[in-house]
Amino acid sequence: MTEAGLNSLIMIEAGLNSLIMTEAGLNSLIMTEAGLNSLIMTEAGLNSLIMTEAGLNSLIMTEAGLNSLIMTEAGLNSLIMTEAGLNSLIITEAGLTSLIMTEAGLNSLIMTEAGLNSLIMTEAGLNSLITTETGHNSLFLTEKRRSYFMMADTLKVWTTPLIC
Repeated sequence: MTEAGLNSLIMIEAGLNSLIMTEAGLNSLIMTEAGLNSLIMTEAGLNSLIMTEAGLNSLIMTEAGLNSLIMTEAGLNSLIMTEAGLNSLIITEAGLTSLIMTEAGLNSLIMTEAGLNSLIMTEAGLNSLITTETGHNSLFLTEKRRSYFMMADTLKVWTTPLIC
């Protein structure tokens, strides 16, 4: 398959759909920027990219791909399932906001230290932690830890003069 042939197939909806149906066709689309962009533009193309690890990874690498994944529930769910996908969502404000909006997304953020830290840094993230039971519990645990360390430091200060 030549790049010129691939580009001409991309321009025709029937050609694009036929490429999506085969693994070789899908892989050839992922390799070119034009092919990847054409897949992002159609729901069928986007869904086919989500189904393969190579497709998902190629979407994560581009801002347009990442944004298109965030817009669909299936795309968002597929990002949550991979560490690379979750990390790519945490980095962007749009990605973080989209994670906060779904229970599965919020739960996945709470489970990782990086995710929890990113939630604490934004007003929307903090609000979502406060207003959901799972989020509230995760904050309570970290607050409990902070209280424990503060109490330990206070005891240390009080007992230090006594020891001397």
